[in-house]
Amino acid sequence: MITDDLTSQDPDKIAGNVPHCTITCIAESPFTPDTLMVGTDDGLVQLTQDGGHSWTNLTGRLSGMPQGWWVSRVVLSEHKKDRAYVTVSGYREDDMRPLVWRTEDLGQTWMRLDEGLPQVPVNVLREDPSRADTLYLGTELGVLASLDGGDTWNPLGSGLPTIAVHDIAVQSEAQELVLGTHGRGFWVLDISTLGSWNEEIANGPVPFDSAAHPWVAPDSLEGIPRTLVHGSIGGRIHRGFDLRGYGSETLLQRAGGSPQALNIARFAW
Repeated sequence: MITDDLTSQDPDKIAGNVPHCTITCIAESPFTPDTLMVGTDDGLVQLTQDGGHSWTNLTGRLSGMPQGWWVSRVVLSEHKKDRAYVTVSGYREDDMRPLVWRTEDLGQTWMRLDEGLPQVPVNVLREDPSRADTLYLGTELGVLASLDGGDTWNPLGSGLPTIAVHDIAVQSEAQELVLGTHGRGFWVLDISTLGSWNEEIANGPVPFDSAAHPWVAPDSLEGIPRTLVHGSIGGRIHRGFDLRGYGSETLLQRAGGSPQALNIARFAW
């Protein structure tokens, strides 16, 4: 154990149901392994820059952050050392506002990124690993993308059910975006064309045609050119390697379900 309790340690919450004074998300800096950020289900954002020996509570620096709301995701940027993101969900308190922040100075100051977002709670934010200002946002009603660091947002793709998105993963080699959803399994989108969209966006209205970029919910993982390392499916953890070599025996068959029926909490590559 490298930390004391990083939650509020509120005895009423600990004795109750949700929130329960637990850490909900953690991020490690790809630049400095000793830099970690955590979020809790009772509304705290904490930062360490010495591997967990000392922590700074950043919560009061996030302008407009409701007290005690569930921190759904913290992200330390892959592109800039001092950039980070925080998303907060008020779903459990009947607060439907989208709550998203970005910092460029490792938590000293924050700016809101929810201008123009639909009034729906946010579950996950993911940076594109090859495009510094491209962000993907999973909400209780679907997924959106930003090509300008969160200043503006647009719906992404077509054919996705109106469903809660719990996790987002980017498969860099295949240039595909994968969603883990609540009760509707996983969905895949080809994002290889987002680069040209990014170049054209400065010259006029957003030219990205969502209808021309459909989400796919495969019947199985067979033949899909990617490697799923770990996936949390239902109450179990499953692991797959090069799924192209499994033939008819897919990860989903091993998990005992179909892709459209799964509740997926996290993906990792």
